Amino acid sequence: VRQVINAVAQLEFYGTEEGDTGQQAVTQRIEGLLAEVESADPITLNVFSRVLHELSVLISVQNKAYEENFQEVLSLLEKEQRLADASGVPTQPASSAIEEDQALREWKKRVRRLKLGDSLLLDAESKPRRLKLAWISEHRNRYVFVNVKGLKELALGKDELALGMQEGRLIVLDDGGDSLLDRAQYSMLQKMHSHLLHETTHDQLTGLINRREFERRLTMALGSAQQSGLHHVICYIDLTQFSVVNNTFGYDGGDRLLAEIAELFDSQLGDRGVLARIGGDEFGMLLEDCTPVEALSITARHKEAMQNYRFTVEDKSLAISFSAGLVSITKESDSIVTVLQAAEASCRVARSKGSNYVQVYSAEDAGVFRHMEVLKWVTKIDEALDNDSLDLRHQPIVGIKGENTVVHHSEILLSVLDDDGKMISPADFVLAAEHFRRMAAVDRWVIERAFHWMEVHSARLNEIGGLAINLSGSSLNEEGFVDFILEQALNYKVPMHKVCFEITETAGIANLSNASEFILAVKKTGCMFALDDFGSGLSSYAYLKNLPVDFLKIDGMFIKNMDTNPYDFAVVKSITEIGHFMGKEIIAEFVENESILKMLREIGVDYAQGYAIAKPQSLSNF
Repeated sequence: VRQVINAVAQLEFYGTEEGDTGQQAVTQRIEGLLAEVESADPITLNVFSRVLHELSVLISVQNKAYEENFQEVLSLLEKEQRLADASGVPTQPASSAIEEDQALREWKKRVRRLKLGDSLLLDAESKPRRLKLAWISEHRNRYVFVNVKGLKELALGKDELALGMQEGRLIVLDDGGDSLLDRAQYSMLQKMHSHLLHETTHDQLTGLINRREFERRLTMALGSAQQSGLHHVICYIDLTQFSVVNNTFGYDGGDRLLAEIAELFDSQLGDRGVLARIGGDEFGMLLEDCTPVEALSITARHKEAMQNYRFTVEDKSLAISFSAGLVSITKESDSIVTVLQAAEASCRVARSKGSNYVQVYSAEDAGVFRHMEVLKWVTKIDEALDNDSLDLRHQPIVGIKGENTVVHHSEILLSVLDDDGKMISPADFVLAAEHFRRMAAVDRWVIERAFHWMEVHSARLNEIGGLAINLSGSSLNEEGFVDFILEQALNYKVPMHKVCFEITETAGIANLSNASEFILAVKKTGCMFALDDFGSGLSSYAYLKNLPVDFLKIDGMFIKNMDTNPYDFAVVKSITEIGHFMGKEIIAEFVENESILKMLREIGVDYAQGYAIAKPQSLSNF
């Protein structure tokens, strides 16, 4: 049945045009065959086999006609190219004066990755037509597309093609070569995962994002503040009469109040920021690229709306108020934990000052102190790299398909040592390294030490399986980083099939072209790649198909509670199914207990990492 449906779809792909008697005859024959299936009693395997045979004959005829047209187009194009080469007159369209920005340069990289046979959708908004890339000129400056009949339909220069893709007039179909049911299955899984991800990141009662998603966005905002100098503000809001509502109108009344307040706040906020429910009767607002003065103007609208609002049940009415704390997120901000703590503290102060009061947090002295602390890390980073006062740990990643666990490879984790040689949290070190653009240097240090270890311990390498090394986004974009990896691999005679590089989802997807070219260049050595923290961001599986990674590593935020949270379990199962559908192997991190390990085995996850397997150990003591 699957084969019959795919065959019908393959014929439908050629379309039906008015006045085309050949196509009309094909359509009538298909309808006749389907009528035979519908009227058969009983419907047996032989019925489908006979219909499939007839459809295969029609497909052969269509394919023959397509191939004849296609070869004629190729012959003419090659003839044009030979004449142009002989005369010195270019055959490609003249490049138009297109103002090039960074986004367009990224699309040009996407154009360079196009291959013969790739499918493209033209005029998707008006009259969509599916075309196939048939010919690329020698210097990749002219691209010719044919239609479903193999006839020449479109010829574009690389600039025009990139601009059309950027504007959405031309869409590359990553699944253009897949069968109908494969595309349907992929689409179904994508929608299911998107729905499940929405469930894990949104509050079921109000529809707002939940605390976990709010903290993730705060982390991104903090990163942009520290790296780009942007200024953001968060507002922590606490309803002050919520217990009265619960006592007076019951929990149903309390739920209704929260939903109404969420709608009221969201309507006043508009597109100036994002609103979240972060506690029982607590809300949070993130105002990006916003000053404290602008934030006070926005919260003034919320204050006025709340003063005019009444919660009404039958003939009873109750005024509601709130307390709020405002905190700026700047390049001096330490972490989201301290930012949220400051916001909650400000909210408590506001509660003591009256109804609907907004307290602006001020910690100039503390801010300067934190900034000076971060500045101290600049010299510490360089000293640590020069003096080797860092340490590498390893944590096994094991295969879990069978009853026993077998080490496949081990992830390298960075440890930072204090002046007494004791291990401290690397969080501040990494934060400062990213802020002061030292992460590529840190990555180089880790790679060199890891490769040296592999050379020295080559006889025992199988015990640890191989090494997985994390790469930062800055390393992917650094000129010469690929050459550095190749040089170190050669110097230390590293068996590169024992090496796996891990890149984060955000780093890979935000710089798709750079990441793809980087991965393809390094994979020529025989190493592997994993996409780390997968699922926590706005995952795009169409992008994923273009990143030639071997493993998907599911974000630990979904793993660590999946034995008690059904939504987390569903997301993990969804990612596993989609990853396998796309030919990737799946790694689960943060596997903390046997219950989670058992569930991962049941849903088909390939590998696991976490305390239930083994704790990290120093590589130097291996």
